[in-house]
Amino acid sequence: NENVAVSGAQLPRAGSVIGGLNPSWVDGEHRVVVHTIEGQVKRGVIRNADLLDDAISLDPLSGVPPERIPTARLKAIFFMLSNGSAVAQGAGRKMRITFNDGRQVMGFADDFSTHDPGFFLTPADAGTADRIFIYRASVRSVAEA
Repeated sequence: NENVAVSGAQLPRAGSVIGGLNPSWVDGEHRVVVHTIEGQVKRGVIRNADLLDDAISLDPLSGVPPERIPTARLKAIFFMLSNGSAVAQGAGRKMRITFNDGRQVMGFADDFSTHDPGFFLTPADAGTADRIFIYRASVRSVAEA
């Protein structure tokens, strides 16, 4: 997995596909809420990460070292809106994702593919999350809404 550093340029949103770069790579620092398949919810920051690596490093910003969380344990990562940020407009197909635990989320996906181990979803409701990275192994079903 080769990462490309872009200096002096506007950084893309998490999961943006630029010139064929890895769509699971997130550049920069992002406030996130991580949901595990065991039902845990963890808040913190991730920095310059490939969301499909064996593990992600979550910095809880509370003076303790970052926690390495195996991606096999992850259900979804919610990328939180920055203060004053506009909510992204949904692009792609509107979908209802049902997780293995029965919980659901609705949104729009333009990079959805049945072959990818994960994909980004733009939430249908204007809440506090800008984008959600969904781990396919945690999904029971995907339906067009």
